[in-house]
Parts: sequence; C-alpha cells; structure tokens
Amino acid sequence: MVQPVVLKKRHSLKGLTLLPVIRKVKDGRLENVKELARISVGKRTEALQLKDIAKAVMEMTGKPMDELLELAGKDIRDYDAAKLLLHYCVLAANERGQPKGQVLQDDEAAPSTSGAPAERQNQTEDNTVENEATPVKRRKTIDDMERRLLMLEKLEKEDVSKVGSVDVQVLDERLKELYAKRSSSLDSKRQNCLKKEITEFLVRMSGLELTSCTPDDIRRFLVWKDQCGKSQVHKIDCRFLGNKGLFDCNGPVRIASGTVSLMINRLVNIFHEMGCERSWNMALGLGNPAASSQEKDYLKIIQEEQARAHLVPKQAKPIFLTKVKAIVGYIGGRLSMSSVSVRERYILLRDQAWFKLQFFAGDRAGDLANLVASRN
Repeated sequence: MVQPVVLKKRHSLKGLTLLPVIRKVKDGRLENVKELARISVGKRTEALQLKDIAKAVMEMTGKPMDELLELAGKDIRDYDAAKLLLHYCVLAANERGQPKGQVLQDDEAAPSTSGAPAERQNQTEDNTVENEATPVKRRKTIDDMERRLLMLEKLEKEDVSKVGSVDVQVLDERLKELYAKRSSSLDSKRQNCLKKEITEFLVRMSGLELTSCTPDDIRRFLVWKDQCGKSQVHKIDCRFLGNKGLFDCNGPVRIASGTVSLMINRLVNIFHEMGCERSWNMALGLGNPAASSQEKDYLKIIQEEQARAHLVPKQAKPIFLTKVKAIVGYIGGRLSMSSVSVRERYILLRDQAWFKLQFFAGDRAGDLANLVASRN
C-alpha cells in the first residue's frame, strides 16, 4: 500500500510565491488525485472540515484560504477545491518550503552525539527564526505580483473572447492613413525629391535604372549635386580664407559637409525601401550602394577639404528672452504708425504672433516656421 504524502516537520510556504499552487488548483480536479496529501499522519484530508482546512492553509502559507481560492477562480465554499488547495500546498511545502539553516538530516534521526553544547543549538534555532522572518518583509510585493499576473491572464482570455470578426477594410484604411501621414512629412517629401533627382540623373548619364545603381554612380551624383552648394571653399592662400559669405575669387561654391552626410543617409533609406540591405558587399557587388565604404571615404574627403578652408558648420543662434521682448516691442511700435501699409501690417502681425507662440509653446522654431510657410 502506498503511503500518503505527509507535511514535513517545520516546512511551510510563508514568504514564498504561491502562484504555482494557485495555477494547479485552478486547472486541477479532485477526482484526478488518487491520494490527498496530509498535514499529519493521523489526520486524513478527506475527514477535515472546511474550517480545519482553512486553519491549516493559514498556518502553512500565512494567507487566508478564501483569498487563494478567489485567485484560483474557485468558490470560497467549494469543499473539493479547499481540499485540493491543501493538497497542493503540502506538496509545494515539502518541495521548496524547507526551513533555512536546517541541518541536512532526517527528521526522525537520532540527536547528534558530537558533544555540541546546548547554547550553540539554541543559537542555531534563533538564526533560523530570523532567516524565516526575513522573507515576510517581501510578502506584499510578492502578493501584488501574483495578483497582477492572474489579472493579466484573465484579461487576456477576456480580450480573446471579445474579438469578433475581422474587418480587413478597416485595417487597410488605418494602414493607408498611417502611410499618408508619413509621406506628408517634410523629411519624406525631401527624400522623395532626392529619389526623383537621382533617377533622372542616372537616365541622363547612362540610361540606367535606380535598381542598377553602383557606388561609383552614387559618388558621381554627389559630385553633380555639389555644384549647387552655398558654401564657398577658399584656397589656403586666398585672402578671403575664413570669412563667411560669397566673394569675388576663384573659390568654388560647394555643399556643406553636413548636408552631404544627410544626403547620403537619405540615399541609404531610399535603397533600403526598395528592398536593399543597409550594407554593401564589395566582393559580390550586392546590397545598398549608398552604404558602401566608398561613400564614407568621399564624405571624409569633403570634410577634410572644408576643414582646411576654415569652413565651420553653421549653428542656430539662440534667441533669449530680452531679444524676444525687444523684437515684439519694435513690432508693436511699427504697428502703431499710421504710415504702415496693409501688406506690411499683415506681415508684422504674423511675425508678432509667431514670436509670442514660440515663447509660450517652447517648440522648435524650425517647426513653427514650416507651419507659417504652409499657411501662407
């Protein structure tokens, strides 16, 4: 005859997570258990009353039985569920509820004959009590985690049950709306414009398509675009070296290195949207031609050339509160003059509203400027 499982001495689940026990009670059935575990040899679980089971569960876990049954989705007056809860609590306590600091020996073994004094044994018991009391401080956190996990499981099942028929048309309309927002952004428009330019350049140069583009073609396109810049590159012996602006000298006008870097990044994104990776395999001649090492070398050469010409990247000048007050005061003075035309008054009112909105909103000035330009 198989002996029933009995709760081991000084084993409990206090301070330990009860989530595995709750899940077993939730999914288990009493008729599937051949022999219920017991809290002691002489007390059969089948003969215990509901209040006795509640007391045993409270002593073993430190939690009310009603609360554990509710978390498992059972009725608090369900006698079979209560016996099943006690059964799995005893199994879990025997498995992982051993007291900390316990000597590895059988509970029924004879006392040690090593001659250790009684004081040392008392000290060991005191340390065991302290170690058992330490996890109690984490009970609240563990309980919150258990409740949250069970709540998420219930919500997940409810959400799945609430899902009805799928309307593909609604999903497609949402996707169209998202892509339309992205295509209407300023950066997307500039990228589309650059794609159109490089496509026309390849056709005029050698009749190639964009899918047949190579890193050499990308560099030729960058050199072609470099003729339409706004930054004048002076030679080292030029008397205008280091001065900003355009001067009457033989220095060519180029695109700033920061703009070249931005252009290369946009070309990488263009080829990536066409299905290319973000890298270039030089041996096979496959991948993204704008992401090759040749483009990186070209950018480095441009940066070195402009650094030797003392070209400093332009930075936005900060506008402090005193300057904003002075500008708004000047605009207010101009608006009070009767000689201001209707067109000039409109421009002054627009600029005054722009500065005030910039001050109170705190948004980027470039975004507000784009908004003003689009509304004109």
